[in-house]
Amino acid sequence: MAYVHIDDANGFYDAEQRVVKVDISSTPNEKRSVVAHELGHVHHGHTCGDGRDGACLRRLPPSALD
Repeated sequence: MAYVHIDDANGFYDAEQRVVKVDISSTPNEKRSVVAHELGHVHHGHTCGDGRDGACLRRLPPSALD
């Protein structure tokens, strides 16, 4: 897992590097949710191309974790 700056998502699974990348500016609740979601991709063997297509991106609306 790596914390990085991501402009358009809270996180994604980079299948080529086999790394879950999480936006460094996400809140702790968002980070937990993103990691759980992305580990689902890992568990199910999703490759999603380069890890940046819509199927692997995790976008959260501000109210999602209220």
